Amino acid sequence: MQKLQKILELCKLNGFFKAINLSHVKEKCPNYFHFGPAGELLVQNIQREWIFSNVTAREPSSIFQHYSPGTVDNVLRLKDAYLSSKSLTNGHLPFGLVEVRGDKNLNKSDNESNNFDFLPAICHQLLYYAFISPQEGPQFFYRWQQHRQMWWRKFSMDPGRFSLTETKNDKEGKVEIKAKFPWGLITIESIRNHSTEFFSALPSTDVIDFEVMDGRKKCLPYVIESYSTVEAAAFTFLCDGFLESETLDIPKQQFRLHRKLAPFKISFVASPTTSQSFEELLDLATYLSQELRRFGIITLIPQMKQSLDSQLTRCDSLAVPYTIILNPSTLVTGLAALRSQQTSLQEEVHISNIVNYVEQLMKNY
Repeated sequence: MQKLQKILELCKLNGFFKAINLSHVKEKCPNYFHFGPAGELLVQNIQREWIFSNVTAREPSSIFQHYSPGTVDNVLRLKDAYLSSKSLTNGHLPFGLVEVRGDKNLNKSDNESNNFDFLPAICHQLLYYAFISPQEGPQFFYRWQQHRQMWWRKFSMDPGRFSLTETKNDKEGKVEIKAKFPWGLITIESIRNHSTEFFSALPSTDVIDFEVMDGRKKCLPYVIESYSTVEAAAFTFLCDGFLESETLDIPKQQFRLHRKLAPFKISFVASPTTSQSFEELLDLATYLSQELRRFGIITLIPQMKQSLDSQLTRCDSLAVPYTIILNPSTLVTGLAALRSQQTSLQEEVHISNIVNYVEQLMKNY
């Protein structure tokens, strides 16, 4: 738990999040996470990658985003979105619905088997429903488990920490994705196999509305649901990417995040120099930063008057994947050093090529 405390302190120091508990009684889990500037960018990146993975680049090809107020486990709240999606696919399977919204975490019961539970009671849900042909449903359920596990592993510094666990004694088929940490297991996503029973308990007048065409026959769809939260993802990836080391007997703590999730993609630092050269380097950093932001690459210019080591340490603690190091010779030769946080290696890049080069780096997974 000492390591967890260090992670929470570093999260708070760098503006990722702090856990808020509104109760006067000390409880095991907080009420909510208050995300700071870095945390808000992390949340946006998680949502963007989740939507890209589950909507833009996945089967079934027709998946629609929606927002339906009401209790998550109330099936009828999906009716309007379901009927709209059904009309867009001419009443034929397959199609799906996804939802990204703030709500109370009604999935807390899924975490009862955890050795550790720090996820907040109020969260932003990531909810997915696939409506599949009954013949294809069982195989899709298996493929979807693998897809979701691979999504978590893709962005992790330690992919082996994620595992699939089948929940026993459940009326529906349910699989949980768990992340293993020194303090215990965390259930980060639940995948339910509702089969064709998802709508069957509704009144017959409502059931008719949820019938779809499977070939030439009318039927109720086979339903697969997966549920996670932004808070679970942010907390998991920050814990996963926490590193602690010593340099010259000085402890160093940092976060490493996949470049697609990192709040700031590029930071600028400068070697100590004269006042005149420093102002010129600061102007150059500002110009390059603006050019990168034009292409949607979020940048950071920290306090450049500190020592170079202090500047780099600050960038590492913020999980900035790449840092551009400027020095007085840059003003003469046009060459800057591009440092990778993950490898600590540097390569020379001409300032005229930085924007294109960084853009290519960010495109790759």
